[in-house]
Amino acid sequence: MNDMMLLAREITKREKETGKNPERFGGFISRISKAEIHIHVESLMTAADLLKLNGKYGLYPDCKTEKALKEALGIKKIADLSEMIEQFLTIQSFIKEEDDFSLIGDSILPYMKRNNIFYLEGHLAVSSFVKRGFDFRRMMTSLDASLEEIARTEGRETGILIDVSRTFGPENAMNNLNLLLDYLSSVKKSRILGIGLGGAEKSGEPVLYREVFEKARKAGLRHVAHAGEESPYTQIYDTLEYLKPERIGHGISAFQNETLMDELAASGMPLEICPTSNLLTKTFATRMEDHPIAALMSRGIMVTLNTDDPLLFEVELNREYAQVYSHTELGLDDMITLLLNTVKATFMEEEAKDRLLARITGEITEELANFK
Repeated sequence: MNDMMLLAREITKREKETGKNPERFGGFISRISKAEIHIHVESLMTAADLLKLNGKYGLYPDCKTEKALKEALGIKKIADLSEMIEQFLTIQSFIKEEDDFSLIGDSILPYMKRNNIFYLEGHLAVSSFVKRGFDFRRMMTSLDASLEEIARTEGRETGILIDVSRTFGPENAMNNLNLLLDYLSSVKKSRILGIGLGGAEKSGEPVLYREVFEKARKAGLRHVAHAGEESPYTQIYDTLEYLKPERIGHGISAFQNETLMDELAASGMPLEICPTSNLLTKTFATRMEDHPIAALMSRGIMVTLNTDDPLLFEVELNREYAQVYSHTELGLDDMITLLLNTVKATFMEEEAKDRLLARITGEITEELANFK
C-alpha cells in the first residue's frame, strides 16, 4: 500500500503542474470497487419507480413522464435541509401499500452495480411508514430477504441502519428503537445493523436522544448520528458528548473550529461527507470549489465520501468522486484516501474489511501502472 500511495502522490504532483484529467479519472473511479456508508435507501428508487407508483395511485395525474414528475417534485430545487426533508417524505408517500415497500429493496442492487459498490450501509427512515400503519416486522423481513439475496447471488454486502429520526421527536425515536429490538430478538440473522439519528437537526438537540442511544449501545447495536449538516460545530460537540456515536453523518461544520478538527483527527472519528447534498442544502457552501472537504482532510480527519440521497440530488457515487476530484484542490492521492477511508469506517467484520481493502488496493495499483 505504501508503494501505491507513493505512486499516487507522484501522479498528483505531476497533475498540479500539467492539470487534472477528469476524463481519465472518471474511467479510473468507475473501475475501482467501493464502499458507501451514508445513503438513504428510499432515495435509491429511481424516477422510473416513482412514475410506476404514480400510475398506480394517480398522485400527480398530469405527470406522464419521468421528467415531468421530477419537475413536479422539485428534484434538485431545494432551498434548505428542511425543504429537502419535506421532499424526502413526499417520496416516501408514493409507497402506499406494504407490497410497494419491496421497490426499496429491489433498487439497492442496480445502484451498487452502476457504481461498482461491494459494500453499502444505508439508512431507512421508518417513522412515516409506521405512522401510516405499516407492519414493522413485515418491512424488515422484506428488506432482509432482499439484502440476503444480493449477498447470495452477487457477493455484495449490505447493512441497514434504522433512522430513529429527530424530525418526530424523542418518544417516536424510542418507539422505533423498541420496534427494531423486538424484530431482532425474533430472528436468527439480520442485516439490520443498528440505528442512526437523521432528520431536521434544528428540531431537536442531541441530549434529547441520549436515552435512545444508551439503550441501543447496551443492546449491542451500531449507532451513528447526523450532526453539523446545517448546525454549527457546537452541535457536533454535543452529539459526541451525549450520544457517543461511532460515526458522524456529515459533520462539515467542524471546519468552523480548529480545536474540534484536531480532536476529530486524534480520535479517528469518521465523518460521512456528502458534498453534493451539502451544496444543494446550501448551509456552508453552494459551489464544490468552496466545500470544506479539503480543509477537513488536510487536518488528518477520517473523511469518507458518500451521496446521501441519489434521487433527490441526482448524484451517484462515481459522479460524486468525479465532481470532488474535478472541482476541489484534492488530488488523485486524496481520492484514494477517501476510497480506503470509507471501507475502514464501515461496520464490516474485520476479515471481510481486510479482503475488500486488499481488492481495492490491488485494483488501484493495477490502474496506476497505466497512468501516463
